[in-house]
Amino acid sequence: MKAEAGESLRQVASGNTEAVLDFVQRYGSHYIRDITVGEAIYQAFAISHDQFQNLQGFLGTKSSPIGLDDWKRVFENYLAPWLVRETGEVKAASGDNQLQKFLDEELRIQGQVDTYPNLVESLARKPSLASKLESLTSSTMSVIGLNLASLRTFVVDPQTRLFFDETINTHSSLFEVNVK
Repeated sequence: MKAEAGESLRQVASGNTEAVLDFVQRYGSHYIRDITVGEAIYQAFAISHDQFQNLQGFLGTKSSPIGLDDWKRVFENYLAPWLVRETGEVKAASGDNQLQKFLDEELRIQGQVDTYPNLVESLARKPSLASKLESLTSSTMSVIGLNLASLRTFVVDPQTRLFFDETINTHSSLFEVNVK
């Protein structure tokens, strides 16, 4: 930690909200412990609370991660476009235009009326698309994981650390309420 940050942190004392907020304003409340870089392809589904509970109940009965064999059942019973509020497009975390064009054009399933995006089923039906996807993602990068750690660990006194935590949590909650 920089000397000036250390000095600012030493000003933090239990009951001194201003010192905590001053420290956080200048240096933040967390630091990056580690970062994961790569590519992520994802698809979001908007489902109701009841649908989520049903899906969670089904997945909770599985003793291992779902595989392609289970995906068809999950899709047909819980995530089909006619069952969910919305089926999201398949997206690339990196925002690479060439990759996104491939995802938009190739990872779609023909329905009775129209086509719709389907990441897993498209790859299951056409395994050759997986190698094309591997090729397209070999040079794309984005931050796909970020592990943050609280600067609270640098507050030595347990009572002051508790006050630091309470102040951060209170102000974060107030910020969250005001943003909504």
